Amino acid sequence: MVRHNKKNISDYNSGMDIIELTALVVALLGQVFIIYLFFDMLAETDWWISLGSSVAITTAIYYFIKYMVDWLHKIYY
Repeated sequence: MVRHNKKNISDYNSGMDIIELTALVVALLGQVFIIYLFFDMLAETDWWISLGSSVAITTAIYYFIKYMVDWLHKIYY
């Protein structure tokens, strides 16, 4: 079920409910930490480069997951 606002435009979490959003945020925060540790241990870069890289990679993965969930909700409903 796709939620719509008053102007019949999909809102920011069109296909996701609160449980899916919470699980996604917790998983992505954990992923930022894991990628940060990976860059810190193996690449031995400055902390801000490691943190920026991990946030950029995780942001790209977030939008991919969000697109897939919205697409699957469109197909299912």
